[in-house]
Amino acid sequence: VKARQRNNSVLRKLTGKALENFRANTNYRQRKCCLKKRKRLINNKPSSFQNFQSFGKVTKKLAQKYNLVPKPVQQRTCANISDEIKNAVHKFYLRDDVSYQLPGKRDTIVVKNDDNTKITYQKRILLNNLRESFELFIEENKEIIISHSSFADFRPPFVVPKAALAQRICVCIYHENANLILKAIDKFVKENVCSSLQRFTGTLVCNSVNQECMFLACPLCESNFQEKVIDNVCEQSKYFEQLKSEVTDEKVVIQVDFAENVGLKEQDEIQSVHWNTKTLSIFTAYVWSKSQGFSFMLPSNDVSHDKFVVNSATEIILNELKTHVPSLKQTDSFLMAQPHNLSNILCHGKGVVDGLGGTVKRLVWSAALAGDNCKSAKDFVKLAQQNTKKIIIIEIKKNDIDNSKLKLENIFKVAKSVLETLKTHSVK
Repeated sequence: VKARQRNNSVLRKLTGKALENFRANTNYRQRKCCLKKRKRLINNKPSSFQNFQSFGKVTKKLAQKYNLVPKPVQQRTCANISDEIKNAVHKFYLRDDVSYQLPGKRDTIVVKNDDNTKITYQKRILLNNLRESFELFIEENKEIIISHSSFADFRPPFVVPKAALAQRICVCIYHENANLILKAIDKFVKENVCSSLQRFTGTLVCNSVNQECMFLACPLCESNFQEKVIDNVCEQSKYFEQLKSEVTDEKVVIQVDFAENVGLKEQDEIQSVHWNTKTLSIFTAYVWSKSQGFSFMLPSNDVSHDKFVVNSATEIILNELKTHVPSLKQTDSFLMAQPHNLSNILCHGKGVVDGLGGTVKRLVWSAALAGDNCKSAKDFVKLAQQNTKKIIIIEIKKNDIDNSKLKLENIFKVAKSVLETLKTHSVK
């Protein structure tokens, strides 16, 4: 240290040629010192080393220097994560109660595979942040050991954090009002009791999964909560995921949505055409079976979205499904309907069918921009079938709706009414 300080004091005083000579002499002395050390190591006898280990280290270093033995490559050792864990993380990210699939035709992400092929995916938004999602995954899969960084690395590229979502609409009225209230008072309440709606309700009842506690029928916690709480939507999601995991070729799960519309646009429109857009209704469905999944898209010129259109679309899907799964015996259906209907006013139940509608609308819109005409449901089916083979696309014709109307009206004439159905949440 003292020698370095002396050299620094000398360097501050030198300039020009004197500084260059000083640096040259310093380099020469350093090289000469290193050469003496090298000769001393080479000429030393084995007995001059302190032990055999030091002699072996010097011998190994010299052998590596003269390429007699290969030099070691430093590699970072880490535990390999099995493909089963990777698949479990991948499936977890794609669950409807973990990520929300955007329905728009522009909500897409192009992913490049290892073989340089590109696949377009419908974008999904995480409902929670990565830390909360990781804790939920560990809580449900306690036998799996994985770090938070690995969990984040295995996130599919088309599943993006909720910060990428510009605006969330069609949220539940009651739940969102409660979330806003809890968000406002969270900073004044200790222990993060109001950090989320689930945690808040969990502190007020004995068991948030128990129906008696949530409906004020439990004598232990009925005085803790003054308002009646609607069944937790998370329980519906868990039941949905359970049914999907138990599908076979005889028992399938179907999710349908009959509330989508699409406007028919063309390239190079005049102003009068632009402000008088014709609209089609779209009935989308996805079927989970043991062998494979099936995607359905049924456009129609009828935009009423009534029970007759739904019944005709359901019959078309079931008849088509029997050709692909001949052993089909039972179907479990999950319905997504119009937001102004009383049973669906809370807007819960987003799923894969939203992304399915956005995918087909994007393909048809791209074809329209290329100059193809789309003026009816028949043209829509034609353009969609030309651009995708993975989705089963069938038109709901007027004859199908008329036959369904005649059939249902005959049934309604002899059917008995069931009282107080609005007071019943679900029936098994």
